[in-house]
Amino acid sequence: MKWLASVVLLSAGLTVAGCSEASFNLASESRLPRWFATPRGLSRPMVSVTLSVDFGARTVTVRMWGANHQQLDEVSATVRDNEPLSLSKVKSEDGLPQYPVYEVLTSHGITEVAEFREMSAVFHMSDDPAVHKALGVP
Repeated sequence: MKWLASVVLLSAGLTVAGCSEASFNLASESRLPRWFATPRGLSRPMVSVTLSVDFGARTVTVRMWGANHQQLDEVSATVRDNEPLSLSKVKSEDGLPQYPVYEVLTSHGITEVAEFREMSAVFHMSDDPAVHKALGVP
């Protein structure tokens, strides 16, 4: 989790010491997490999703937003491991995992894989069967 904290601080440009939460945005081309259904009368491009990380706990809050920044839904999910997972066995020079990195998130009995493709505040939902298999996600 310390590694994710450093990624968030670097990618989001947060300079405030002691920040205990950071937020990521779901890429507009990514599907919605299965915890959410597109509300009636709206299409996928009309909603956005944020993932807020609480560094003091192994949980994230995932929120779906509509037009005019109206919150439509919210889910709290547990994070499976202590730090993001990488399929690469090679570490960077500073010992951090190589991108992409993944977080395995579970809420209401549904497990999802959040994929961070690069150091940024954007994430995708992963549907890659090879990734799911390697991470032990059904």
